[in-house]
Amino acid sequence: MYSVYIAVGSNLKNPLFQVKNAIDVINRTSKIKIDSVSSMFFSSPMGLKDQPDYVNAVIHIITKLSPKILLKTLQSIEIQIGRIRNKIKWSSRIIDLDILFYDKIFIRQSGLIIPHYDVKNRKFFLYPLHEITNNFMFPDGELLKERLDYINNNKICKCKIQKI
Repeated sequence: MYSVYIAVGSNLKNPLFQVKNAIDVINRTSKIKIDSVSSMFFSSPMGLKDQPDYVNAVIHIITKLSPKILLKTLQSIEIQIGRIRNKIKWSSRIIDLDILFYDKIFIRQSGLIIPHYDVKNRKFFLYPLHEITNNFMFPDGELLKERLDYINNNKICKCKIQKI
């Protein structure tokens, strides 16, 4: 069994509903057990500013699925919910499911990077993660609380975030 953290986000078609719906679909998926779910957080968009704010959450799951199969499963759920991938980075989306951490495993392959390549710089990942696991340690040994202090003190992430 593997311990995995997944970010869930949306900014289209009633984002709060879309995030809750995605979590429900994940919960009904074979070989996945949701252990904990963060609160929902509003965050301003990255990149393109002419789009609605996002609703974000982080879930902790326990699974037997390999990283590749889990990724394919999450991408299938995104499609089922209505996500259409386009080539515009950081554009609006009905649902976005990102594997943040898969145990303490590092993976660098085409289409699969774990831990998430920018997890340490995105408040909309870090605050929900901190809520469900406040003693979390990154695979490189840095404590989540220390990272949040660093980001807040140095204004690393310009996005605004607030708990719903």
